[in-house]
Amino acid sequence: MLSVGRHLARCRRPWPAAALIAASLASVPPAQAALSMDASSSPPQLSYGLTTQVTFTVSLTATDQDETFAFAYRTLGFGSPDRPVEGAPLRFSDQALNLRDGTLLGPGSMQIATMACAPGIAPHGTDNVQRSWDIRVAAGSTAIATLPFTVVNTPPWPETSYGMTFLATPKLNGGARGSLAAPLTVRAPGPRVVGRRAVHIMLSSTPRSDLPSLHNPTVRAGRSISLRGRTSPIIGNDVVTVTVTWSSARPSGRTGVQRSIVVHTDRRGRFVLPRLKLRRPGTYQVGAYYTSRRSSVVSDYSCPLGFRVR
Repeated sequence: MLSVGRHLARCRRPWPAAALIAASLASVPPAQAALSMDASSSPPQLSYGLTTQVTFTVSLTATDQDETFAFAYRTLGFGSPDRPVEGAPLRFSDQALNLRDGTLLGPGSMQIATMACAPGIAPHGTDNVQRSWDIRVAAGSTAIATLPFTVVNTPPWPETSYGMTFLATPKLNGGARGSLAAPLTVRAPGPRVVGRRAVHIMLSSTPRSDLPSLHNPTVRAGRSISLRGRTSPIIGNDVVTVTVTWSSARPSGRTGVQRSIVVHTDRRGRFVLPRLKLRRPGTYQVGAYYTSRRSSVVSDYSCPLGFRVR
């Protein structure tokens, strides 16, 4: 069975909520219906290491007039459907949009959000890419867009979704305005993930640090930080290794000096280092990794948290 998402036709003017409900149950007058969009994916399920491609099919139906708009896709974050967490689990594997029964109005555009983890440590997934093409669909017809994506060679977390968001927007890539009064959005849930998952290790600290490229708090030399972590799925009563990597603040100084600390998770998969002392001035990266001892999960690592020590 295909995974299917749907967006109902939009209207020319705003309607009250009750009227919208009524319109969805009754026939929509031809003068007000404009564009509808449906999306599906294949295959129905995905297994890491075995499934190499996911293909999405999007139908775009114009009713009473020709419709001109920008059509785009948006990849989902590796660890969250609604916000980017590291990279993306899928990579568009074609050079152009495969469109049937519609007209492409130019080569399209592309936006890339490069995901960083830390020097020498790759992020999970690939760059988040959004492509957009200007399209015209004739009145009373349905255009079919087919978009193949390669599955990134990164084992999925329990939160990883291989779905995709598709958009039809009024503003064209060249800056002109198309025929739509408002954007349309539809999300295809993607294939169901089966088989083994990797362990998602989530770190937090006091003082607070995000990914190294976002926010590195400053700590006085000799002071301690508090590190907290949790695992998904829950890896209870097990062992996680915390790595502390120091680099000198001087350009000619030493880099990559590392020490490891073994910590134990509680029954809920949580662990804590209440007093982790950062002794020397420089830059520290504090991460964690889990070596799987269970057949149901795959070994994995976290992106490290960054700290400046003075």
